[in-house]
Amino acid sequence: MLSNLIEARARMTNEATAITKDKTSLTGEERSKLDTILASIDSHTAQIESLRRLEKIEQEQRTAATAPILSTGTVNSTEAESRSIAAFNEWVRYGNTSAENRSFLKMDMATRDLGAGPIATPITGGNVLVPSQIDNVLHQTLKSSGNYIGSLRQLNLSNGGPLTVSSSDDVTAKAVIVGEAVTSSELDPSVSGKVNNTSLFDSQIVKVSYELLNDSAWDIQSWLTGLFNARMTRGVSGAITNGATNFDSLLTAAVVKATTASPILLAYEEVLEAYSALEPAYLGSASWVMHNSVRTQLMLGTTDSFARPLIQPAGQDNVLSLFNRPVLVNQDMTGLVAASKSIIFGDLGAAYTLRSVNGGNTIQRFNELYAGTREVGFRMFSRYSGYSTVQASSPSLVALQQHA
Repeated sequence: MLSNLIEARARMTNEATAITKDKTSLTGEERSKLDTILASIDSHTAQIESLRRLEKIEQEQRTAATAPILSTGTVNSTEAESRSIAAFNEWVRYGNTSAENRSFLKMDMATRDLGAGPIATPITGGNVLVPSQIDNVLHQTLKSSGNYIGSLRQLNLSNGGPLTVSSSDDVTAKAVIVGEAVTSSELDPSVSGKVNNTSLFDSQIVKVSYELLNDSAWDIQSWLTGLFNARMTRGVSGAITNGATNFDSLLTAAVVKATTASPILLAYEEVLEAYSALEPAYLGSASWVMHNSVRTQLMLGTTDSFARPLIQPAGQDNVLSLFNRPVLVNQDMTGLVAASKSIIFGDLGAAYTLRSVNGGNTIQRFNELYAGTREVGFRMFSRYSGYSTVQASSPSLVALQQHA
């Protein structure tokens, strides 16, 4: 099935290329046909990504482990993956790795002799922490747990220092006809900028008993990474949606272009008004984002002029769409609440940037802090920020707001 989808997407890509080849402009019929093909390509791409994720999950279940830490050496990829998994499991269970597996685990070891007796106060300064990078784990989880986040522009940098963000708004300017020997007038574009910093996200500590760590039948690696990344996803999604320190609010960035007549209901004409308000240049990559309860309302309670639900049940491609654009769920948005932005629509990649540092998360192991109760602590931390790039004069993200 996967190969058939890839071949079909390639054929549609060739067909789309043929429509635009050697042309300086397209007719209305050609533009309509091109939009239809591109929407189908997007649908096939989503299916291909889903099937590839499913294959990866099935492979992880067969090996009873998640993706390995960065591996080195000259061994083949299968053996390297196995050794990386073994190295990380040893580190999680015992706080160290065997000599033969040590080169397969990127880690910065630090130890501290606390002496005898219980620990009365928390340990600060990182003296008992053993960090180890887990590459791209959060990115994978974001796509499955917060699928709208994967549509944002992703910017990964090597450090989290101040970042200057510049923008230019020149959409109202256009060339004019001038007479012979007439002096040109000046029309400068509007240029603005801001500075973005990163925030540290902390999963909070999870304590695991020595007995559990030593239970060879317990897949501690999968459990910890899954638990931590779910926490990270929820934290990052909330910051993006509603705003937080070093995060612009995605909802605030969306420009209200339509308002409902009812504070708790939606009408076909109101949703269509929001769709029509988006600049056509952004339609090709646009997505709808809404709370699941709003999506349910559009599937069950809101109909068009032919009494058909606005969102039809997913077909073979398993992708829900509204006016031929994908519908994404964001559980940090509100439902149909008076004066709230119930639906946002636009090109998320052009509207918002999610910034990360070093492309991965760090897991810390607390060896001695809970030794008195024969437990080991773990936590994950990451550095992220987000900023809006929506331009007011021609917004890439619009909103439908409920009546107050």
